[in-house]
Order: sequence, then C-alpha cells, then structure tokens
Amino acid sequence: MSLISQDMRGPLSAIKNNSRRIISEEFGKLSDSARQRLTAIVSSCDRLLALIDELLDLDKLETGQIELFMNEFVATDILQTAIDELNALAQQKGVELRLLENEPESLTGDRSRMVQVCVNLISNAIKFSPSNSTISVYAKGRMMECAFASRMKEGAFRRIK
Repeated sequence: MSLISQDMRGPLSAIKNNSRRIISEEFGKLSDSARQRLTAIVSSCDRLLALIDELLDLDKLETGQIELFMNEFVATDILQTAIDELNALAQQKGVELRLLENEPESLTGDRSRMVQVCVNLISNAIKFSPSNSTISVYAKGRMMECAFASRMKEGAFRRIK
C-alpha cells in the first residue's frame, strides 16, 4: 500500500505544481476560463493527494504505527480550515458553505486529524447536497458536535448530524 501510494503522489504533485506555475502566468497570459479550469485541476489534485494520505494513514492505523500530536485548538478554527479547503469543491457543485458563529471552545486533540475528520464530513455533505443549497456548519460544546443543514428550498431543511 505504501509503495503504491508513494508512486501515485509523484505524478499528482507534478500536475499540481505545473498547474500552479501556469496559473501564475509564468508561461504567458491566461484567460479567465483557463484560470478557473486550472484552479479546479489544482483543487482536484489536492483532494486526490489527501485521499492518498488517508490511505497511508489507514495503513499506519492497521499496523499500529500512527502517531497523534496532542495540542490545544479552537473548534471553530478547525471548521474554518476545513471549509477553506473545500470551498472550491462546493462552488463547483453550486453549494454554499457557511460557518455559523458560536462561543469559541478550546479543545485538546490532534489538530490535523480533527481537520481531516471535518473535511470528510463536510465533503460528504457537499456530495449529497443538491446544487443551490447551503451547508451550515458549527461546533457545539467540548464534544465538537458538527451539524449540517442543507437548505434545499425556502423554508425546507434536511439536517445531518
């Protein structure tokens, strides 16, 4: 698993890095349409690289080699990081991501793993939400509960918890 994952990372990283160079107009001017498409390519590469990382993590988990780095963080910061990471995907699907403000709660845990969990939850919410809907995300209390409300029509909500 580890070797296959590493073999996949190389070409994806090359596609991502070269796309970024093109977006920066290192090789010449770009149309807005080309810039949007290249930005979508970079976003897709990021998602695929994240999936590869998850496969590597799963392999580590199965072999008992996974390390957790415990530190203090604010729940809403984790959610905002996940939303920032997924905004391009949400826009492609025509879904709005919204972080509802609440009392910032300080938690202790592995920040990067918590971001990973939130990214997975929110990306699933995006995948199963119709276009022109809104996904509202919030943290509640020390248990960092996340609820997703997908607004489909005026006044109609589907709540996923």
